[in-house]
Amino acid sequence: MKAASNLYLLTLSILISVVCLEAGLRLFGLGNPEFTPRFNEGISCRYHPRLGWSGIPNLRLTNYYGPELGDVKIALNNEGFRDVTHSLAKTKGKQRILFLGDSFTLGFGIPTGHRFSDVIQHSLTGAYEVLNMGLWGYGTDQYLLTLREKGLQYNPDIVICAVYLDDLSTDNAYTRFNGRYIKPKYKLLNDGSLKLTNVPIPNNRSASFLYNFSLSRLLEIRNRLDIGREFYASGFPANVIDKQYYRQGHYQLTLRLIRELSLTAKQAGSKFLLVIIPMEFQMDEAQILKSQSSVFWVPPERLGITLFQRVISEFCHKAGIPVLDLLPGFIIHAEGQRLFFQSDPHFNRQGHKLAADLIMMYLQDKGFIER
Repeated sequence: MKAASNLYLLTLSILISVVCLEAGLRLFGLGNPEFTPRFNEGISCRYHPRLGWSGIPNLRLTNYYGPELGDVKIALNNEGFRDVTHSLAKTKGKQRILFLGDSFTLGFGIPTGHRFSDVIQHSLTGAYEVLNMGLWGYGTDQYLLTLREKGLQYNPDIVICAVYLDDLSTDNAYTRFNGRYIKPKYKLLNDGSLKLTNVPIPNNRSASFLYNFSLSRLLEIRNRLDIGREFYASGFPANVIDKQYYRQGHYQLTLRLIRELSLTAKQAGSKFLLVIIPMEFQMDEAQILKSQSSVFWVPPERLGITLFQRVISEFCHKAGIPVLDLLPGFIIHAEGQRLFFQSDPHFNRQGHKLAADLIMMYLQDKGFIER
């Protein structure tokens, strides 16, 4: 009788604790199943079992990005991308150019018509059709999955993948944004092959805030174990400019994913181009290194301000993968104009226009498209 009574009290205590935890998390908004508007494009996304999140098909809304950027209208197509709807069948006589990438490609804070993919479409003759499958927050692994599961259905002639520096952190993680956004995770096996894990994506969009919060925290612990306490704590952009992060092998997965993107495109009969998106602070590398001070808490002796560009470019050249690093062109054309938002690290309209010009020049010089 006493044992039964103790079991009853224990069960009751656990239930009360769970209810209190659930109430507390709801009070502070932790474990909220909704994609939070704090990250702007997050409110235009929904859970996806393989990609982590995807755009809501045919969504129409206006995002406010603050005083500098203002209101921007967002229109997603039938696939959930910020683009017009394209038919699967190509128009006779037209070639297709497919863009993959993250919020830079999607056009964070930029009205439709002024993104680099839009500018390129306007610059080309009617013989080309440009598709934009950039999505906010994606990493190299999600570009690969998007290409395989959606992009190749449209039979692109050219695939252009725009990688950003935070891909190095994103590719090595199970989550983004403090665990709130759960994503797929590739493992690089000893034989050099890739194994997709964390799919189907664990869904932290349940009705229980406690379940959602606990799941996110467990995956964040996995991030810390995989990446290491120091690099987990420093995060992006510190990892990208830390030579120690490179020496410990944390670039290898991203490099392997880039190779797989190139192989996937080529096997489908498409030409492939990798474009490297810069950060504004990288445009004055000499001055930063001259100061002999830490940057983003990285000691001076470990600093590699343009390490990402150098490693990625060298890898691509050795592997025979066409690559365009936008940083040198941005440095040359930066004088007298802003290319990034003052309040945000993304390209402004001038940055998108310059990126489009540099990509167009490369495509023409390398014979991807006709002059």
